[in-house]
Amino acid sequence: MLVSIIIPIYNVENYIEECLESVYQQTYPQIEVILVNDCTPDNSMEIANTIINKYKDKYPTTIINHKHNKGLSEARNSGMKIAKGEYIYFIDSDDAIMLDAIELLANVAIKYKGIEIVKGKYITDNKYTSNKSSRDYHLNILHNYKCKEYFLLGETNLFVWNILYKSDFIINHSIYFQSNIIYEDTLFRINASQHLSTMAVLSAETYFYRYNEVSLSHKATIQHLHSIEIILNYICKILQKESQAIPIYISCFCKNALLYWNKPCRYLKGHKEHLKPISKLVKKTTLKYFKYLKILDLFRLSPFFLPYIISQFYVKIVWKFSLLHKNRI
Repeated sequence: MLVSIIIPIYNVENYIEECLESVYQQTYPQIEVILVNDCTPDNSMEIANTIINKYKDKYPTTIINHKHNKGLSEARNSGMKIAKGEYIYFIDSDDAIMLDAIELLANVAIKYKGIEIVKGKYITDNKYTSNKSSRDYHLNILHNYKCKEYFLLGETNLFVWNILYKSDFIINHSIYFQSNIIYEDTLFRINASQHLSTMAVLSAETYFYRYNEVSLSHKATIQHLHSIEIILNYICKILQKESQAIPIYISCFCKNALLYWNKPCRYLKGHKEHLKPISKLVKKTTLKYFKYLKILDLFRLSPFFLPYIISQFYVKIVWKFSLLHKNRI
């Protein structure tokens, strides 16, 4: 079973060697590597080419060169368009994977034919260290409502990496990344969740996530606020046609609404001015779906119903508690 690994490359000369070394040393034999050069301005591609030549006999590699910078969403979309694998796997180029990561995930997909998503755990640390193969792990197979619930609410962050996606599942439901938004991973997973019926969750740690303070996702801009509004409106459209999983999507709505109040956004110039349209949407949605709201959801929505100054103080206090930003199943 072929797995297509897609790696967008932009401004990662300090990390790309470690990332690619972790890919080309995988224990799983059937992999194709797709690198998308999104017009990186540094030496990332020179370093990448050195690694590719070093392992030229290990895995077939395709390099896509964008003519101009298109952003992370389009870089991933470019890779998906040419992927030949039965499953697709995304890696961010400043991260790395454990040396048996693809083997562990792919073996589950092989054993449970037709499973749409296979997901491992990730670790965050200052220094990447690979681990040995043949690790013990627990496997949980989820179906229908439960897999939607875990996929949207079972983790703090909705990243798209460290997941095997069945290619037919992606293609048949036209699941791609939207351009010009910040939380593209979140929107991708919300879109995928609508069609998701089976997934496997491994307890094994298969991915190393490097928390990069200077990365785009950790710097707030006005685009962050616009992106939150786009996501909330998208969820509202799903709610209008959803009947079975309303509690999941309304909790997802509340979880993402709270992003408006996270620290980087809260101190952004223009934060208060952008509150009106989001607040209006939140209040309208709250009124319509109030009977589905849990206590946790009400906590998350509370800042939108308080005077602005009080909301700022409220969020500073309660953000410290896992109540607001963690919801594990």
